Amino acid sequence: MNLHLFGILILSALSLTQPCFAAANNTQSPTSQSQQLTPARTGINPALFTMPPDLSSFLNRNPKIAEAITWETATGPLSWPSWSSAQKNDLKVAFEVVWKWVQGEHSSFPPGYGDPTPAQNMNAAFLKPGDFPATILSASDMWTLYIKNIAVSLVMEAGNFVKWKVKAETPENLALLFDSRIYSGFTKQTLNGASFTGYQIRFWGLPTDPLYTLKFLFSEKIIQDTRKETINSFIDWTKRMTHYLGGFSLSNAQHFWGYAGLPPISSVLMGTACTTNDAMYGVKRNWTAGCHGTASLFMHVLRTVNVPVKIIEPAHAYLMFPTENKFLDHADDPYNNLFLWQKLIKVPSENLLWPASLWDSLLGTPEAQTKNTGRSTIDLAVLYLSDALLNSHCSDLKLGLAHDKSNVFGKLKTIYSLEALEQTLLWSRLDSKIKELGGCSLVQETFAEEQNYTFTHEGKLMP
Repeated sequence: MNLHLFGILILSALSLTQPCFAAANNTQSPTSQSQQLTPARTGINPALFTMPPDLSSFLNRNPKIAEAITWETATGPLSWPSWSSAQKNDLKVAFEVVWKWVQGEHSSFPPGYGDPTPAQNMNAAFLKPGDFPATILSASDMWTLYIKNIAVSLVMEAGNFVKWKVKAETPENLALLFDSRIYSGFTKQTLNGASFTGYQIRFWGLPTDPLYTLKFLFSEKIIQDTRKETINSFIDWTKRMTHYLGGFSLSNAQHFWGYAGLPPISSVLMGTACTTNDAMYGVKRNWTAGCHGTASLFMHVLRTVNVPVKIIEPAHAYLMFPTENKFLDHADDPYNNLFLWQKLIKVPSENLLWPASLWDSLLGTPEAQTKNTGRSTIDLAVLYLSDALLNSHCSDLKLGLAHDKSNVFGKLKTIYSLEALEQTLLWSRLDSKIKELGGCSLVQETFAEEQNYTFTHEGKLMP
């Protein structure tokens, strides 16, 4: 069927402009583009090996960045121009260490950097096994993490080590990169008669040492020539992740990520073997704490290379990519079963993203969120005829199920009425595509192989 005609039919049923239809013929994966970079600095803009610039001079020349660098203290926020000499020196030292490492071979980390071990949760001793794993770091641990993260962002900018700049960004976007209040908040607690101060982690992910994250981005070749391509590349990587099982409690967090607190970003990236008996054979996986955990992962990983990510959490977690004017309608989308398996039918990851201008109409109210959370995966399945949809149709044919009773309709009915799907000629298109691919036996055999591979190879996708 002509895709243009399909788009007209389906848009009339939706009364929305979904971005995936306009790009339906663009099937090139962003990670397939040649990077033309030296092996030692995969994903990093080629640059001459130089000594680090004077950080104070750089920040004085870029006052918007200097003002955005904000550390929350017990008495309120403090931006870089108002920091003490000792605080400025901590950042200067970290900046110079990171600069030299980025220009090097990345074979080993400098002393005191790159350790994926999460900082101690001061709150763990006061939590019961069934409690939410609220995480509080000491002021010293939080300061160290913050300084290292800011140093990496400044090195990326001052050294032109990525091919985009942040100095002209809005204050809101700069805050997403440089303001400690985005992902932690100063707190004073009195628990069981004990008083302590620290920094409570916001969202469902514990920040890790940014050099560990940066090395991950290098090794996985996620950094691309533009922010847009880098976002798409990371979406591709997150397809390997697996949604955790059970409730989000302290004991369950320990089972899945081996930490008494929120999931450490380092543990999600390296993968862990769950210690519960029902967790998919105990195979090491990149477990995620659902949409909230994945949202935190996107925020902490991409900010390392100066891609700001805004998390919106009314109930589910949504991701806004403000520099690209795009959003993801559910952070669980990349590993949704309708989108995940693509051995038969390739679907560009960028088509999961919506134009920011459609936020109000798509997710602007609680009612709209109930209906449209995750709808991109359904729209793309209908448009491209995903592996999962083809497999379901083959099962329906064997069972002799009518369209209104079919597994295909069951997967799509939260968004589409039966009449709307009939208008798109969905079932005849499925029949034609299955015939083109060699028949139902081949389709179902391939789909079973895809699922098996994912379940037995650390959640990775079949090559």
